[in-house]
Amino acid sequence: MLQSGEVDGERIQCSTLVRWEPSLSRYADRVAQGIAALWGTHPDKAAMDKAVHHALGYLVRSYYDQISPHNLGVTLLEGRYRVDEQGRRRPLLLFRSAVTTSPDGSCPCFESLVRHGHVRHVVNLYGGSFPFRDMIEHEKELAARLGVIYFDAAEAPELAYRRPIERPEDYEKNRGRAMGNLARLIREKLLRPNGKPPRGNLYIHCGGGMHRSGMLFGVLQRCINKMPMDAIEGEYKRHVGYVSRAEPGGYEALNVRFIREFDCSLLDEDAGDK
Repeated sequence: MLQSGEVDGERIQCSTLVRWEPSLSRYADRVAQGIAALWGTHPDKAAMDKAVHHALGYLVRSYYDQISPHNLGVTLLEGRYRVDEQGRRRPLLLFRSAVTTSPDGSCPCFESLVRHGHVRHVVNLYGGSFPFRDMIEHEKELAARLGVIYFDAAEAPELAYRRPIERPEDYEKNRGRAMGNLARLIREKLLRPNGKPPRGNLYIHCGGGMHRSGMLFGVLQRCINKMPMDAIEGEYKRHVGYVSRAEPGGYEALNVRFIREFDCSLLDEDAGDK
């Protein structure tokens, strides 16, 4: 895939490692329960759920800092191209990953994608509450220094597409809006940024490179690359650490349903005018 996109894979310093650690959720629960006991408090379920989520965020952050599961993936977007510095058309690659940058020191994965993977457009899809903002702010600084166009979806909540359909009871009600939001993001930030062909390859990531990234990536595989749905689901499973039904990792059936049902006509260049 990288060779087809005229990229030397040996120079990309990112790992394809992805792991889902269910123990982190158990530890987060113990942390929250332990603190409540030490303080002699009796929080209700809603407060305890927030405390568990907060603890989980820092456990996940620590895990990422130590293990660096970049969860890298890439595809060639058929029939699409980038325009290089000399104005020539080149094959267009879309990279995907988890957040990879460190708030201190160099960030070899991100820098290699820019310097050797010809990435010129980055879309950070993460809009959650885990403590990744210092990593993301450093990534923004790197992007500015390296001449990369950077879009932070957290600053555009009107384009949210996972959160509105994250709960089964909200899926039917919000599916159309979520599809429209994702289509607009893809059209305006990836396929035709500023109304023109990309000037380099594309790179998306969220927190773990699993759900938001998987949904966007799967939609493009289906709508642009015409990949069959069973192959798309297999790819989705690999990036969420799916092992089996007994060990599903981060698999979310609604994400796959969304990819399957996505209206590909929304990606047409004139779809935003309809």
